[in-house]
Amino acid sequence: MTGARQPETTRGMIGQNFPKALQPFYRTRKPNSDVLLHRGRLQLEEPGGGVAEGDGFLRLCWLPVPRIAFSLQPSRINNKMRFLTDPTLRLRLLDRGVSASAVSSGPTDHGGAMELEGSLRGPLEPIEPCVCARVIFHVEGFWDMQGSPIRWSTKRSGMSGRVALRGGDWNITLDPVRELDGPNGLASALRGSRGYAITHVGAIEKQDAAVFDRGAAEQILRDIGCYLSFARGAWCMPVLPVGLDAQGKRCWEDWKLKRIDPYVSTMTWCGEDTGDALGAAFPGFLSRRASSLWRMPVELAINWYVESCSANVTVDTAMVIEQTALELLAWVLKVEDEKSASASDFEKKYPAWRRLTLLLQWAGIPSDIPAQMPELAAWCQKAVTPSGKPVSCDGPHAFTMMRNQVAHAKTGKSLLATATKARRQAKMLGLWYLGLILLRLFDHNGRYLNALVDHPHGGKIEQVPWANQT
Repeated sequence: MTGARQPETTRGMIGQNFPKALQPFYRTRKPNSDVLLHRGRLQLEEPGGGVAEGDGFLRLCWLPVPRIAFSLQPSRINNKMRFLTDPTLRLRLLDRGVSASAVSSGPTDHGGAMELEGSLRGPLEPIEPCVCARVIFHVEGFWDMQGSPIRWSTKRSGMSGRVALRGGDWNITLDPVRELDGPNGLASALRGSRGYAITHVGAIEKQDAAVFDRGAAEQILRDIGCYLSFARGAWCMPVLPVGLDAQGKRCWEDWKLKRIDPYVSTMTWCGEDTGDALGAAFPGFLSRRASSLWRMPVELAINWYVESCSANVTVDTAMVIEQTALELLAWVLKVEDEKSASASDFEKKYPAWRRLTLLLQWAGIPSDIPAQMPELAAWCQKAVTPSGKPVSCDGPHAFTMMRNQVAHAKTGKSLLATATKARRQAKMLGLWYLGLILLRLFDHNGRYLNALVDHPHGGKIEQVPWANQT
């Protein structure tokens, strides 16, 4: 979110001929504002038979950590109620016929009236069978992306922000919420607060308009969350999905929260101006995820990529994470997929630098140390092998030797002698390699954001290195 874009009107490019924006079921008008999920009759049951019943509500509360919180103002309490804080408590939504395990923080006094408060610990049950024609989901803290134009409701205003994700037999549409843009919009507020807010709403449909069950919906939601987190460099798994049947009526909801991060600035292969890349790489991502061989390696590598992007991870820890991910991908590609190397040779004869070199050669990524990393290049020129021999000063050698130095240092002398900038550049190089290798696995041949290149808005949009290779 490098800059908030103003909503466009009919004097610009938005008009009645453009599609209506998707409408979210839940909104956050301001960062960290609670989301009301349910209001009605609630019942809290304790393991010993204690029961409290009354009017109450459930909300998605973002702070101090995201959770589904409940508040119950009891009008009836039996004499077995002990107000236990126990994970086996049960909260029932009486007017909906569902319940969930919960933990109570005990009674509180609100203006002379007692309230029981706590949070859910599990999903709503029972889970009824449901056949969906469409699923609406919400995304927290995603980029304010440039995309195709949409209009707000019937009004002749809107913005250019829709991104289409097409892959397998799925059509996924991702729209910004109306509150995102403008001088006082969520985009600007999130940059200042680093808080939580629903920034996008998505729709999932089959390309042939066929219906699908809840299990299929949950799997594609997991895939979408994995992919968007890879693009964002922070966890933004879909939240609060709502399944709609062929008549457009709700047939299920899922309030169980997945991994989400507050808004933070990150530098990844994707940015606000690369909505085309976000859409273009998705089919290849889904194709890899559909492979039994690649499904878990891709998910693990993306997990490590996101963790390495985090400001909460030190430079040295990030390098360890990145090399672990790169070696995993090299193993799966060379040993299990291509079968161009035996497991024994790969383990015993391929040092880390060679494994990384094989990955770069396969992908068509240059192995030279980027010109933007002079401190890393200078450090590498002085580096020697454990036997005292000089090393080849290329990217794979520089990255793996720096990682080994910080991970296997026997004393602090060598660490203290290593320039901080060189370590940071090695970390950035490993992250750049990992992002590009994943994009190559996804057969992406278009644009991406090269975060290594200095630019006033952060990074430079370029073609992937292998795009023009024959």
